[in-house]
Amino acid sequence: MAKWQKILEDARRSPHDVRLNDAVKLAEAYGFVFKSGGKHSNVGKRKGYSSPLNFQTSGDGKVKEYQIKQLLDAIDELDAPPDDV
Repeated sequence: MAKWQKILEDARRSPHDVRLNDAVKLAEAYGFVFKSGGKHSNVGKRKGYSSPLNFQTSGDGKVKEYQIKQLLDAIDELDAPPDDV
């Protein structure tokens, strides 16, 4: 099982318990690109997908649950699993 598959399973099971690094890895596996630097470095965009993903962490280093749900919705919309990353 690829790492992104494990992250995806965990995110679907517990969207309130996803760390920033894992959210970014999962989004990147589905073609989202995150630019580093600046105030909004956790904003990911994907060619052919209109809505950017924005990840913010709460005090415990985990991404806000509604943002993980947005990521999961985007993954469901894309409906094509990535190549093993």
